[in-house]
Amino acid sequence: MSFWLSREHVDLDDWKFDGERLALGAPWPRIDGVHTLSHGRVQLPQGWSLEETVLDLGLGGEALLTLDHADGSSESFGLDPFHRRFRLSSATCSISAEIVARLPLGVPNRAAHLERARLVWIDDQVESFYRLLALVVQSGIALGDDVVVEPMISRAERALALLEWPSATAPYVSRTAPGEWMQKIWALPDDLDARPSGLDQLQRASVVEAMMQLQDDLDELKAMHAPRGRFAVSGHAHLDLAWLWPMDEARRKAMRTFHTVTGLIKRYPELTFNQSSAQLYAFLEEDDPQLFECIQEQVVAGAWEPIGGMWVEPDANMPAGESLVRQLLYGQRYFRARFGSIHKTCWLPDCFGFT
Repeated sequence: MSFWLSREHVDLDDWKFDGERLALGAPWPRIDGVHTLSHGRVQLPQGWSLEETVLDLGLGGEALLTLDHADGSSESFGLDPFHRRFRLSSATCSISAEIVARLPLGVPNRAAHLERARLVWIDDQVESFYRLLALVVQSGIALGDDVVVEPMISRAERALALLEWPSATAPYVSRTAPGEWMQKIWALPDDLDARPSGLDQLQRASVVEAMMQLQDDLDELKAMHAPRGRFAVSGHAHLDLAWLWPMDEARRKAMRTFHTVTGLIKRYPELTFNQSSAQLYAFLEEDDPQLFECIQEQVVAGAWEPIGGMWVEPDANMPAGESLVRQLLYGQRYFRARFGSIHKTCWLPDCFGFT
């Protein structure tokens, strides 16, 4: 099903690396330091739905991605291997990325290249059903031999049986050809359709029917099994101030992360997020005052929770008691001055010792 998550795609091939032309698939000319990747005007293809179009990027490193829209507005996001797809908010924009040749945890990417850049018209209905099925499978794995697992899986299988799925050889093989397992099974034919069509109207209607059936079945199961306990979920970004990157990169990493989170909160108002370390906020005040003000607004709205009351998340084994006291003193002073409150919860999820 994953091969039918998109209807169509269009490659974006007007990239410049520090002002020099860079072709799709080409390696970066240089990997040291901070660079700029930019793309000229991007236009939504005729007939595509703006609400179902995403920008799908693999530029070779981690970046602060900025989309400049035709009306003069702009928006920024963090780009990394876990955040590669971005919803468009206008039909026309240009792209710029402040980028470094690094991967998660600060690991250098010594083979940085312009891997992928495309506009993708996603099939929202297929993607929603795919995510629901994935949630059922993941829940079944987590619950193990719980009594609810077997009926939950059987209802997912019943929903799958409702699908009218493509079966003609040529379009099916053209869609699934990128799969690694397809490459291993046989030599692919030379006449593959480079842009195979997505689902037709009847097939898409069967997806909607299957998803509604599965959702109804899951609601029925939920009513049959009383809740057992409660748990709260909040987003968090663990940002080490001293890790496999220089301090400048730690500051950029925080800025990229916070742009991603503020954007997610705007899109999903039910999301809550917590973030520790007064030093990160102090850096942000200097590096991106507008983003800092946005975070202050989200704190007032209750979506973003500063937490921990300390200047950083310190080791609790080596420092002297006076050092830990000052972590709290300066941290609490900062949070009270910038966000109007002090913290009652200590936050040390990655401490090296508590002796």
